Amino acid sequence: MAGNDTHAITVAAFEPLLGLREAADLLGVHWKTLEIFARQGQIPATKVGKRWRFRASVLDHWLADRLAPQRPKGMVAQDVKLDPQPRRAS
Repeated sequence: MAGNDTHAITVAAFEPLLGLREAADLLGVHWKTLEIFARQGQIPATKVGKRWRFRASVLDHWLADRLAPQRPKGMVAQDVKLDPQPRRAS
């Protein structure tokens, strides 16, 4: 590759892939459950050979999207003020 820097690969930019059990541990689910989700396309994953692989950053985005509150189309979030002191019934 001498003299041809356009094809150089930056190893530091490559995000290592997680195996099935590592990804399951990260998400706090059983590895078999994660395998089923991957097979059904319910979670972002790719097969490398016969093994499922996952990117931690993609799993993070996927989980954040699933945990985000769902609002019907056209609804706008409004400020909600919570009273730290519960009112007593009189």
